[in-house]
Amino acid sequence: MGSINGEAQLSELHYYCEDKDGSVALDKKGQIVTVCLAGACGTKVIDFYIETLQMLGRTYAGKPWAYFCNSRKFEATTPEAHENIIDNYRTCMELGCKYDAYCYESPVAIAQTQAIMRACGNDTPIEDVLFDEEHLAIEFLMQKLASIKSTQRN
Repeated sequence: MGSINGEAQLSELHYYCEDKDGSVALDKKGQIVTVCLAGACGTKVIDFYIETLQMLGRTYAGKPWAYFCNSRKFEATTPEAHENIIDNYRTCMELGCKYDAYCYESPVAIAQTQAIMRACGNDTPIEDVLFDEEHLAIEFLMQKLASIKSTQRN
């Protein structure tokens, strides 16, 4: 289990779905929802991912949260699933998701994610939110979320 500031971060909520081609696990830990995709994710896995991610997003009741996709074994989504993810990205933004970060190795997954971000009006270069190590992505998201809190206090 990963740690932040030396303290073990236990998952508050955990969900998992798989089919013959791919899988998804979702964990809510504090203000961050972590998603682990593996394989080639089709409609069944992506539909579960979307439904569960939106349910987790609603648990924040409009308060800021972040999305971390730690998916080194993720290959790509099918074209049908890809379109559904674009709508999901927008919905997550509406539910209070302020930041996202990724650990990918697949060039196709990286390109698909950049296309999703741009389709939703997020022009951040994928390289700015793409990390080689999980702890670096989590630290990035924690710093971004902390900056919201400090801004709200002023």
